[in-house]
Amino acid sequence: MRPARLASRISTLVRLWSKCAYGTDDGARVVLVPSLRRVRENQGLTQQALATRAGIAKSTVSRGETGGDIRISSVRKLAAALNVRIVDLRAPDKN
Repeated sequence: MRPARLASRISTLVRLWSKCAYGTDDGARVVLVPSLRRVRENQGLTQQALATRAGIAKSTVSRGETGGDIRISSVRKLAAALNVRIVDLRAPDKN
């Protein structure tokens, strides 16, 4: 990816995450974090169990774990269902 394109994507992600942190949700979509799967598995949950607990579709959990776009409101629901802060889900996965 070219540096200018990368800088633009980073700027967009920062803007979206700041909206998430301040409680605004205009239906924006955001790339979920790499650590969602690790956190879910550490708690012994399947994707379906997490989806049920969070009140979202299993496909949303799957999409989030594989780097797809999901709504910020879904990120909040996932964090609440896992009893973690959103920032904990954003942490880079250390494999």
